[in-house]
Amino acid sequence: MSFGLGLGSLFFGLLSSIAAIVTGHIARRQLRASGEQGDWAALTGLISGYVITALWVLGIGAYILFIVVMIGAAAASSGVGSGI
Repeated sequence: MSFGLGLGSLFFGLLSSIAAIVTGHIARRQLRASGEQGDWAALTGLISGYVITALWVLGIGAYILFIVVMIGAAAASSGVGSGI
């Protein structure tokens, strides 16, 4: 059962980062307790889940920064807020 969770974590790591993180932690805990094989799959799913989550956070932050800069540039070029 734990090996299946490890493979699930690896699979989810490619698709859904939150699911990979959750199933990876559950699988690693169960694998340590049972002594079964499959820690590599759970660890790979965890790493890919954290990496993809970090990339999403950086991408959303860059998008928000881009929007703020574009709004500021548009306001500066149109004279909005300059008291004219």
